[in-house]
Amino acid sequence: MDVLRDLYRREEVPNALLHAVTALHRPTLMHSLAKVPTWHNDRIVLVGDTLHPVGAGQGASMAIEDAIVLARALETTADVPTALAAYRRTRQARVTRTLKAGDDSRDAKTMGPIARRVRNLIMPLAFRFAYERATSWLYTDDATSARHEPADSSRPR
Repeated sequence: MDVLRDLYRREEVPNALLHAVTALHRPTLMHSLAKVPTWHNDRIVLVGDTLHPVGAGQGASMAIEDAIVLARALETTADVPTALAAYRRTRQARVTRTLKAGDDSRDAKTMGPIARRVRNLIMPLAFRFAYERATSWLYTDDATSARHEPADSSRPR
């Protein structure tokens, strides 16, 4: 937080937001965001991951579904507030079900305390002794070299 605060010290809004932070939670692969209680106000309507970050590659499809339902509600309803309420009513069950499916999938992969300890012991060693060797070809390519391979080469050098 100190690095971010220093970085944005001359920016009024980001600086105020960063100074209002009371806790910092490090996201992980199994991290999920809290449910968004407000779907819209009189000026903004949320769709896709801004409203329901499901995970599991569902963001684009859910955003498209939201857009279709929102467009239909706006097209078939006389006023905007009624259309926005219809949008929420129409999407609520599917969004809830999809969020639950994402939670269930994530929870099935959650490690117990012993597996977490084993992972935490092994991963530093794996990164120290294997990661760089296995991935260095990604970062050391020289496109100007005479031995440059095409970008679609699937085998490491």
